[in-house]
Amino acid sequence: MGRTEPVKTGGILRGEEDARQANFLELFFDLVLVFALNGVVTRVVQDLFSESVWTRWLSLLYTVVLALPLLWLWTTTAHITSRFSHRSRRIQLIVLLSTFGLLIMAASPTAILVITFLSTVLMWRIYFYRAGQVLAEAIALSANREAAGRTVGTAHVLMVLGSLGVAAGSKIALAHPGGHTRPAWLAVILGGPAVFLLGRAKLERIVFNRVSRRRMVGIGTLFLLAPPLVLAPPLLAATTAVAVLLGIAVADARHAAGRPPEAPSPAV
Repeated sequence: MGRTEPVKTGGILRGEEDARQANFLELFFDLVLVFALNGVVTRVVQDLFSESVWTRWLSLLYTVVLALPLLWLWTTTAHITSRFSHRSRRIQLIVLLSTFGLLIMAASPTAILVITFLSTVLMWRIYFYRAGQVLAEAIALSANREAAGRTVGTAHVLMVLGSLGVAAGSKIALAHPGGHTRPAWLAVILGGPAVFLLGRAKLERIVFNRVSRRRMVGIGTLFLLAPPLVLAPPLLAATTAVAVLLGIAVADARHAAGRPPEAPSPAV
């Protein structure tokens, strides 16, 4: 009888181990879906309080018409990420384009939409760079997995809170792109990225046992830019926050260029 050759899962197909757990690329796409659906619900709720009966019924129709394509795109992308490896550049590009499509379908192709998309992509890139890639391995190598798990959990809570701050800042810039920026608005617009970077620096500490200087510089830059940005419009403040995240992502890429992947060295 002939031998049956094992199925090879190299290249862009997901391996057996990868298929057992969700990766950050999938979680990133799910987060954007929630953000997009929240935008749809926000607009629908406003119309539901309209004095016009016709407008209220149209808002329900609008929900179905817009939510169905969002969910179709989500299921299609989920199938792709479940079958193919998230480490493939082509798959990453497909998912990033899909997330941009989600945002386009959920809101009006404006400047703040692009800023929101760039913020989301840059946070994903900053998270995934090195520490995010070897996080599971670092926890496995840790001498105290319970302590490492608690620290990783705290880091992720900070990063999620920072992501929510970025989303709220985008809403502010969308609603009030011009005029002066109120201090509370600025605290959200710049504080969101700062809290995200703080959580990411904490993750760097547990995975590689070092302080992430680039993240600390980014946090310091955001604080230093806060006073003059009070006199600037919210759109400029949001653009500045994106510029800081972009600078960190570019610095990460330059630091990694030509170097082999770094092995984790957990702090605990």
